Amino acid sequence: MPYGDRKWDESVSEVQWRLRDQLVFYPITGILIFGTTVFLSSLAIGGVLLLLLLSPVLIAFSPILVPAGVILSILATAIAGFVLFLIFSVMGFGWFLKFRRGEHPVGSQQLESAAGYAKGIPQSLTHAAQRTFGAM
Repeated sequence: MPYGDRKWDESVSEVQWRLRDQLVFYPITGILIFGTTVFLSSLAIGGVLLLLLLSPVLIAFSPILVPAGVILSILATAIAGFVLFLIFSVMGFGWFLKFRRGEHPVGSQQLESAAGYAKGIPQSLTHAAQRTFGAM
């Protein structure tokens, strides 16, 4: 790639690139890794301390909190299932409308071939029965 009147490879040598890596990218990478490690370890230590401080409260309210947690998890699962069922129902209805209008949505060829195969099953069973048991 031309850079001015000289090529890029001629303007910046390999030694300069390595020096730039050592002076810029390595310290930044080290700082990011160190910061992430410090953040995650402080989060873990803070969680343990919070659990130690709140454990008497959790034990005292466990007859209330455990059933409430079970009920809330069942309720959240039911709501998520309802929402997913609703989304898939609307998507399926849209696909069906496209199919009925004559458009060819994704998977319509497989549906038509499966319908043709299903329509041919009684005939093939009749022919197989006639071959096996003789003419009826």
